[in-house]
Amino acid sequence: MAIGTESNIIIISQRTPRAEILSSMISESLERQSVINIYEIDQLDEVPNAEKIDLCLLDLMSTHHRPKAVISVIKSCFPNSKVIALHIYTLPELIRPIIEEGVDGYLTYDPSRTELIQAIQEVLSGGTYLPLDPK
Repeated sequence: MAIGTESNIIIISQRTPRAEILSSMISESLERQSVINIYEIDQLDEVPNAEKIDLCLLDLMSTHHRPKAVISVIKSCFPNSKVIALHIYTLPELIRPIIEEGVDGYLTYDPSRTELIQAIQEVLSGGTYLPLDPK
């Protein structure tokens, strides 16, 4: 996706206040226009125009499902989308399995506004974002 074009972003979270804060941070700080919607994991099959979703921001702490299962569902519902996962893990051996499931970026649970935007920009530009090296 070219920098400066509109982005279609969904936030997947069971915790609405947290998702709304993330949405505000993105819309106030991202340099490109963005359409941001919030869905719970069990609503993903209801997302209109799933093929046009550019980025899924996945709040792994808001679900009781295993990361592998949730990421698999997201990858099947949004095969053209990039995925950034948020979780509390900071140890490489805990992050590595999440990365191996095919996410394009990983953020610790409470990223700063700057880090969140940097991760989104990097991933939407075709890169991978990791705050630390999980290898």
